[in-house]
Amino acid sequence: MLADLFNRYEWLLWVVLVGLLLAAAHGGDYVARVAERRGRTHDAHTLTVEGALLGLLSLLLGFTFSMANDHFVTRQHDLDSEVTAIAAVWRHAALLPPAEAAAARGLVRRDVDAQLALYAASDDESDIDTVVAAATSAPMALWQFARDYLAGHPADPEARALLVAVDTMIDAHRLRVASIRKVIAPSVLVLLTGVAMAGLCVMGYASRASGKMHSLLPPLMAIVVASVITLIVDLHSPSRGMIRLSTDGLTQLQAEVHAVP
Repeated sequence: MLADLFNRYEWLLWVVLVGLLLAAAHGGDYVARVAERRGRTHDAHTLTVEGALLGLLSLLLGFTFSMANDHFVTRQHDLDSEVTAIAAVWRHAALLPPAEAAAARGLVRRDVDAQLALYAASDDESDIDTVVAAATSAPMALWQFARDYLAGHPADPEARALLVAVDTMIDAHRLRVASIRKVIAPSVLVLLTGVAMAGLCVMGYASRASGKMHSLLPPLMAIVVASVITLIVDLHSPSRGMIRLSTDGLTQLQAEVHAVP
């Protein structure tokens, strides 16, 4: 429920992250002030620990952003490949006899609509299995039609070409479904947030120890880190948020197939 809320409203995630990181920085400052009142000297290794935590955070952010970006690019490629494969099936269907062509076109229209519905629901974990099942049944219905037509017209070269085109379309669909189901584990994002909070906490402690707590460095760091984590989540939910997959090819194909009676 909470993860779905953050997927829908990335700005809310950003606000929560900034608040947590600023709270961590001020928590470190509070610990340093308490230590000062009790007459304790600050550990000389504080800056070393701060550098180690921030270095680890940079490494984790870099790797996780790379994973999210690769996932986004793969999803776009798989979507475009499936659109190309469906368009090829549509062209082959037009070469069939009128009655069979009409039936094949109806199945292609159903498939295109199902793939658009799959895109819209690809980030909704509560309904993804139902939508995937519906989107998979459409190309399988086309495959059944192509197989039956080839069995009844073994000498027709277009019948074999149609079956090959449908096979290619099904392969493209399976790759797309696999890329949709590939997700970054929530524990990775929790680890990112935890390391970031630890780093900001030590930064706040070190800032107080050096007498520079009024520096803009902790708030600036909180804003930058929160922005990067939010961007990672946004890339990971490509049907929502600011950065989305391009569905121009699929919507154009939908208009094309529905324009033909």
